[in-house]
Amino acid sequence: LQEMQELSTNRPPVEADEYQKPPPSPWDIWIFKGGRGSGKTLGGAEFVAKRLKEEGAIRIGVMAPTQEDARLTCAEGESGLLTLYPELFTKYNRSQGLAWTKAGGYVRFLGSEKPARWNGPQWNYLWVDEAELCNPQSLEQADFGLRLGKSPQQVWTTTPKGARYVKMM
Repeated sequence: LQEMQELSTNRPPVEADEYQKPPPSPWDIWIFKGGRGSGKTLGGAEFVAKRLKEEGAIRIGVMAPTQEDARLTCAEGESGLLTLYPELFTKYNRSQGLAWTKAGGYVRFLGSEKPARWNGPQWNYLWVDEAELCNPQSLEQADFGLRLGKSPQQVWTTTPKGARYVKMM
């Protein structure tokens, strides 16, 4: 985490464009579907960071197709949450995919390969990256756990790979 904080101090601040930000609430699921390089990861990371800044001790689940995708893209990637907003976190356990926030909450980065990992945790918010490639059973389990706070929400950032889930919405 300290290494990421040092890297982030040497880069100019990054802010999402309007099209990369969710619309004003109320909504349950916001789907940001775009091609490669459209800023989907930045949009997801900014959504999570904004919620952490505004609400403090909350729980956020971040799903990607694989554990490696969750870590290398959503957490540690060029526009990943820990890369862009290291100041929000006190500790990061890379092997567990768990980042503790200064306010006492946490963000959990998990892959969708094993749906049982999503059976149990409860969330205020979910960020699902590359939703079209995620295991549908993991999406279902994560959805059951989305029940904390006044208005739990999900952000899905995805390329239009097969659009099977997006068509169902």
